[in-house]
Amino acid sequence: MAKTPDPNRFHRIVGWVFATGFLMLIGLPVLLTSTMGECLPHDHQEVSDCLANKRIEFFALIFGLPVLAAVVGWLTYRWSKFLG
Repeated sequence: MAKTPDPNRFHRIVGWVFATGFLMLIGLPVLLTSTMGECLPHDHQEVSDCLANKRIEFFALIFGLPVLAAVVGWLTYRWSKFLG
């Protein structure tokens, strides 16, 4: 018995492509740019605070960018279904 084709397959693929493209073309450069910044050594406390802030920012981006990419993919999937 033949399997019935999924009518949403094209739209799901479009969502995956946009989510992956967002993560690779926007997410990675943002992550690299934010981690390459310097903490200028005015005094030890400022450098320590700067490094702590960079660590927080790095982990926020590591967890936030994939979630944002998933949202972009889902919205693109819905938009593609609406238009197509």
